[in-house]
Amino acid sequence: MSSEGRKSAVLLPSSSSEDFCKAWCNQLRGGPKELARSFAKMFVVWITTLLLLNEARGRQVCYERLGCFTDIPPWSGIPGRQLAGLPSSPEDVNTSFFLFTKDNIINYQLMLLTEDVNCILADWTGGSSGLYTTAVNNVRIVGAELVYLVNFLEKDYGYSLANIHFIGHSLGAHAAGEAGRRKPGIGRITGLDPAGPLFQYTPTMVRLDPSDAKFVDIIHTHAGHLFFDFAPGILQTSGHLDFYPNGGKKMPGCKQLRVPPATRDINDLMREYRSIACGHKRSLRYYAESIITPNGFVGYHCKTYRAFVLGNCFPCPKEGCPLMGHYADRFSNKTEKEEQKIYLNTGACPPYARWRKEIHVRVSATEIMKGNIDVALTGTNGIRKEYRIDKGTFKPGNTYLNYIDTEISGNISKVEFLWKKHVGHRGYMGAEKVTIVSGENGNVERDKKGDKRMVVGIWIIALYLLGTVAGDEVCYSRLGCFSDGPPWSGVPGRHLTGLPDPPEKMNISFSLYTRETGNNSQVLLEVENANCIAVDWKDGAKGSYVSAVNNIRVIGAEIAYFLKILQGHCFPCSQERCPMMGYYADRFPDRLKMVNQKYFLNTAANPPFTTWRQKVFIKLSGVKKTRGSIYLAFHDTEGNAKEYEIASGVLSQDQVYTKYLDVEVNPKNTNKMDFFWNKTVYTLLWARLGAETVNIIHGEDGHM
Repeated sequence: MSSEGRKSAVLLPSSSSEDFCKAWCNQLRGGPKELARSFAKMFVVWITTLLLLNEARGRQVCYERLGCFTDIPPWSGIPGRQLAGLPSSPEDVNTSFFLFTKDNIINYQLMLLTEDVNCILADWTGGSSGLYTTAVNNVRIVGAELVYLVNFLEKDYGYSLANIHFIGHSLGAHAAGEAGRRKPGIGRITGLDPAGPLFQYTPTMVRLDPSDAKFVDIIHTHAGHLFFDFAPGILQTSGHLDFYPNGGKKMPGCKQLRVPPATRDINDLMREYRSIACGHKRSLRYYAESIITPNGFVGYHCKTYRAFVLGNCFPCPKEGCPLMGHYADRFSNKTEKEEQKIYLNTGACPPYARWRKEIHVRVSATEIMKGNIDVALTGTNGIRKEYRIDKGTFKPGNTYLNYIDTEISGNISKVEFLWKKHVGHRGYMGAEKVTIVSGENGNVERDKKGDKRMVVGIWIIALYLLGTVAGDEVCYSRLGCFSDGPPWSGVPGRHLTGLPDPPEKMNISFSLYTRETGNNSQVLLEVENANCIAVDWKDGAKGSYVSAVNNIRVIGAEIAYFLKILQGHCFPCSQERCPMMGYYADRFPDRLKMVNQKYFLNTAANPPFTTWRQKVFIKLSGVKKTRGSIYLAFHDTEGNAKEYEIASGVLSQDQVYTKYLDVEVNPKNTNKMDFFWNKTVYTLLWARLGAETVNIIHGEDGHM
C-alpha cells in the first residue's frame, strides 16, 4: 500500500475518528469473544478501506481523437475544487467551429474590419448549457478539441502557433488555457473575466495561467471569492497582464447582486448569476470597443485599486502603459513579468473608454469660501464635459487637485472654471491657473492662466467688478448682439458669467408637424388643425445649466427670426435674388459672401416636393358680414389643379385678406385661377360673397 493510499484512508473517517477509537478500546476490554467479534469487524473495515483506496486512484475515460481524462486530483477532490465526475463525451459536448473572414462577414465585424484574419468561433453549448459543475468538467474536452483543430491547421495549412490568438470568456477562458497546456507555443490567450468558482486558487494545471501561451492577458470585470463576496469571475491574477477596470469587482452601469448564502449549491448560484451577468459580460463589451479605439483603455501599473484612485501610479512611465483589450500586445514590457496588475476606469455606458487626467486648479478669491469647484473641458472634437474638482472650504492662493477619467480623447482645446458658492457668501472666486496633465505621457496638455481680473486684491477685484458691469459683447449677423452686462449677469439672483454660444454650435432646428405628417404632437393635432413646430436646441442645453441659461437668448432670437419668415419679412427675394436649394445652389452670386448663411423654404408633403412661394391679396364683395371660408384654386396648362384656403371665420365686405402660400403649381405654367367660398350651415340662404380683386406677388422676383 502506498503512502498516498494510507494518507487517503486516514482522512476518510475524519468526521467520526474519535468515536471510532472509543469503540475499539471498549471491544478489547470485553475478552476473547468480544475480541473475535472485533477482529471480524476490523476485517470488514480493512476491505472497505481497500475499496476506498481503489476509488481514490480515480476513474478514467478515453476518446480516440482526444485522449484520456481522469477525475483524480487536481481535477477534483482538492480545496477549491470539490466536484466529482468525468467530462461528457465529445458527441454530447458537440464542439463546432465556424469560420468568418473578410469575405464572410456575418459576425465579428469589428475585428474583421480592422484586421485581415481568420476568425473561428468555437460553439460548445452542448457541454455548457447544463449544470455548472458539468460544464467545468467539459472544459477539458473543449480544450482538447481546440488542440485537435490547431494540429489540423498546423499540419494541413502550415499555420504558425505564434499567430494563434485564443479569446475566451468565463469558462471559455479556461478552455483556452487547457488548449495552451496541451499544445505549448500558442501566441496569445485573452481571458475575458475567466470563471472563478472551482478554479480560484487551484493548481495552474487546472486553470488559465501565464504558461499557457507566450502572452496571456486577462480582463477582470466581476471578480470575487467563492464565499463572502461571491462572483462568477476569478479574482486572482492569471496572466502576464491582469487588467482590473474599476477595481475588477463592480462595473459602473451594472447593479450589484446580493451576496447569496454560502450554504447554497454552486450550481444554483451560477444559474442565478448567468441569468443576469451584467458585470461578467462587460468584459466582452470592453474588448469589442477596444478594437475600434486603438488609443483607449490605458491601464496603470498599481499594487491596489485604491492606490490607482489616489493617483499613486500616475502618469505612465517612459516606456508607456499597456492598453486593455485588443491592443494589449503592443506593450513592450508585456511579458517582462507575470501577474502584473493593471488598473483603469471606464464609463457606465458606451463608449466605455476613458482617458485619465490630473487637474490642478489654483484659486483666487476675496475671502475663504465654501462651495464647489468644477471645470468644463472641451476637446478638439467639440465634446464638452463638466467634472467636479473639489468641494468644501477654499482658501485664496491654494491649489486643489483631482484625477478625472474623461471621455474626451485627444487634446483639450478649452477649459472653463465653474464655481458654485454656498448660501451666505458674498465674495468672488476665480481660477488663477488651471493645469491639466495627460496620463498617457505626463505631458501638460493645457496650462491656462486665469483671467487677470480674477486675482486676489481689493483693487483688482474692484476693477474686475467694473469690467463685469461694462460687459463683453458678441454679435451674430442674423440675430443681433448679446452682452453679459446687467441685467443678464452680475445682479442679485443671477450670479453667472459668460456669453451665449454661437448659433452654429447650438444647431437649432425647427420641425413641422401637421395632421398630414403626424408622428409627434398627436394630442394637439387631434383637437386643432394647426401647424405644430417643434424647436430643437438640445446642443445648447446639454452642457452646464449656466451655459443653457445664457443660450436662452439665442434661442429666443432664432424663434423671432423664424416668426419673421412666417410673417413674410423675408419676402420677396432681394435684388440679388434667392439661392436655390440643391443642385443649382452654386448659381447664387452671393453664395460666398458670408459663412453660415441660413435660408428657409417649405416643400410639399409628397413628390414632387417643389413649391413656389406667393403672397395672395383678396378683396371681397357681397354681403357686409357672413361666416365661412374662402379658397383659391390654381390650374396649370397640363390640367393639374391645387386648392388653398385663404381665410375662414367671419368674413367682411371690402376687407382685404392676405396669406402666404407655398403653391405646388409652377407660376410659369399657371393659366387659370378660381375663387370660391364655402358658407357654414348657419349662413342665410341669400347671403353671397365674391372676390372683387385678386392680386398675387411672386416670391422669386417680387413682380405682381
